[in-house]
Amino acid sequence: MSGLLPGLLQEGLANRLGWTAFAELSYFLRYAGLFGGREKGLSSNIKRDDACSICHGPSDHANSYYGRICRGCDRRAVDALGQKAVLTEPEVGPNPVYVDGIKCWRRYRFGGFVTMRDEFDCDTLEEFYQKWHEASSARD
Repeated sequence: MSGLLPGLLQEGLANRLGWTAFAELSYFLRYAGLFGGREKGLSSNIKRDDACSICHGPSDHANSYYGRICRGCDRRAVDALGQKAVLTEPEVGPNPVYVDGIKCWRRYRFGGFVTMRDEFDCDTLEEFYQKWHEASSARD
């Protein structure tokens, strides 16, 4: 495996930081070009570029998270009961959410959120981050 952090060090950091914090760190390092390649995507459906992972249209934001979706798709997000997914308190809201029947996870932070497509059908946000990390490490 290429990259800044060898496998055992990655796993040790993930266990120490928790998968969510480690995933955010590794996404930042990838985006900065310090860990793996910025040009690599995880699948044909989800790429690390500025295209939405659902509609594949242009996005109006930098895609620093894998599988991030555009604002247009994000506006159609509903919770498990089919209700519009809304931010209820700072850094609190429903998870998972669904856009056109596609399961997504939201990372709530700083009074906002990032919505990311879930290709793995994960049960928790932590599992989602762990699967993304494992998949991206396997492709490096």
